[in-house]
Amino acid sequence: MKYILFLFISTSLFCQNLSVETEKYLQELVKNYPDSLKSYDKNKIFDIGYKNAWLGYNKRGEELMQYGLKKMQQDSLYQSMRHSSVQNTKNGFFVQAIEKLEKSSSQIPEISGYYGWVLLYYYHDYSRALKNLEIFDNLTPNFVDAPMGECVLFLKGICYMKMENYVKAIEEFNQSEKNSDEHFGKYNYPHELQIYKGRCYEKLNNLNEALKCYDLANKVAKTADGFYYKAIILQKLGKKEEAKINLKQALELIKKCTKSQDKYVEMFDEIYIQDIEKTLVE
Repeated sequence: MKYILFLFISTSLFCQNLSVETEKYLQELVKNYPDSLKSYDKNKIFDIGYKNAWLGYNKRGEELMQYGLKKMQQDSLYQSMRHSSVQNTKNGFFVQAIEKLEKSSSQIPEISGYYGWVLLYYYHDYSRALKNLEIFDNLTPNFVDAPMGECVLFLKGICYMKMENYVKAIEEFNQSEKNSDEHFGKYNYPHELQIYKGRCYEKLNNLNEALKCYDLANKVAKTADGFYYKAIILQKLGKKEEAKINLKQALELIKKCTKSQDKYVEMFDEIYIQDIEKTLVE
């Protein structure tokens, strides 16, 4: 009788504002795991929803996460909003993700770092990404932050590059390089910094500076990207044979998957084997 009463109380609490299907799902959980769900816990409900979303049960997961969020206190609420937006972005619930990040970052400015990063890489909203990265960077004026492990100056440089403000992009990349050299040692930054800086110089028709950047990129890490973009510059400078040597090197490296890439998003100015093969025969 005691167990039946507990089951009734628990599920009646759960079913407020939940769909019939989700209510039945929670009832089954309570029935099978009474010790784990012996008290009504908004954080636990949120975590169950997050796990559902991670496993691909997107509709039910989002419903449970939203239910948990409604019951949370302010600080926990906004951090959990940011947390749940990760799964929303991965699973294609883009509207919900942006709504949560807009609200949570407006209340907790530190979230602006992640928000700017995800706007840059996942949503390609460069102006809004830059705005949020600036907010985050200004929180510590005497320290260079690294949202999601990447130098904020480097991230801002990418924003400017994609907004076609190449001069400002180069300035940010140079500051990022300087900060890295001073705090972490020479050439201890992502090789993409030099790739992107080289691309900016190329857009400004400063081919010699672009070439220097690609050589530095290859010094930081030998990847197909550095050799491919160096070959493009060499072709423009009329150095066809040297360009071909670099293209062959790029082809060899890309066959080993030694290139800029990410499992979730396409990298900026990412190259593919078809790009190299096409350029080789031109």
